[in-house]
Amino acid sequence: MKTIKKPQLVKLFDKLNYNLIHNSRGSAPDHTFFNINRLLSAPKENYIDLFREYFTFNNLLEIEHIISSIDHIGIIVPNYFDINSLEQKSVDYGFNSESKIFPSMVISKLLGELLDRNEIPTMIFKSYNSAHQAIEMFLAELNGEVVEELIRNRYGNHIGIRLKDYESLQILQEIMNDSHIKMPAFMQSKPIVNPYEKSTVFYYELDASYGTILEFIYIDKETAA
Repeated sequence: MKTIKKPQLVKLFDKLNYNLIHNSRGSAPDHTFFNINRLLSAPKENYIDLFREYFTFNNLLEIEHIISSIDHIGIIVPNYFDINSLEQKSVDYGFNSESKIFPSMVISKLLGELLDRNEIPTMIFKSYNSAHQAIEMFLAELNGEVVEELIRNRYGNHIGIRLKDYESLQILQEIMNDSHIKMPAFMQSKPIVNPYEKSTVFYYELDASYGTILEFIYIDKETAA
């Protein structure tokens, strides 16, 4: 049987999730910021390797043309994380720009689908570094054991890829349809708008075994707060 080698970024995500579960409450936030910095500093080729096999050569070229950069790494964190103290911790690790806390529109629906509920109230802490790449931490209103199981199974892990412009959303959807890649049911085959961030998002799961999730995001900087 052929052994499938895990992409390097998947290995880094696995380490991140392991530390979230097994580190002490005092050290977990530090390890989280440290490991996300490692993910964000990975070469662009490592990100492309995550989805290269799912597209034809021409579609891959088109995707590379419409994406701007990596916007963020997103993860669900244990509910003992203090969302109000994360801003200072983010400054310690170089995420010192545009910190904000706002409700999730996507992960809240994902969790609702997983737990057979309409939606799970979930807050996002988001902060950018000097390269304008962000960390997104999701704190869901769920029992701690449930959250730990979600983290253990990689739910919520995703890479946010910034699109160059609003028109790229339509191009992206056409490419995904052509490649027979479907959005999760909770997306209802259309992008989700987060009015708090002025963002429009497509969310795709490429490989359930790895938990490879790509979130393509367009943020309207002219109207964003």
